[in-house]
Amino acid sequence: PDHQQGKLITRNIQFTINASQTSDNPDDAHFSLVGVYNETISGLHKIPLKINGLFSIQRVSEVGKLNE
Repeated sequence: PDHQQGKLITRNIQFTINASQTSDNPDDAHFSLVGVYNETISGLHKIPLKINGLFSIQRVSEVGKLNE
């Protein structure tokens, strides 16, 4: 094999946020987003790898800008 060049590996990632959330206000201290995660990885195997699951993201800080 030619070790001067690596394989082309691509990732296609999609986050689908649930329409009903506990709060849709980003200024709310308890703001969170939940939904479904889908990913397809191509280039590692002859058949693309498909991954999916649930995700939950919570706001952990009210700091609007870093280093202030």
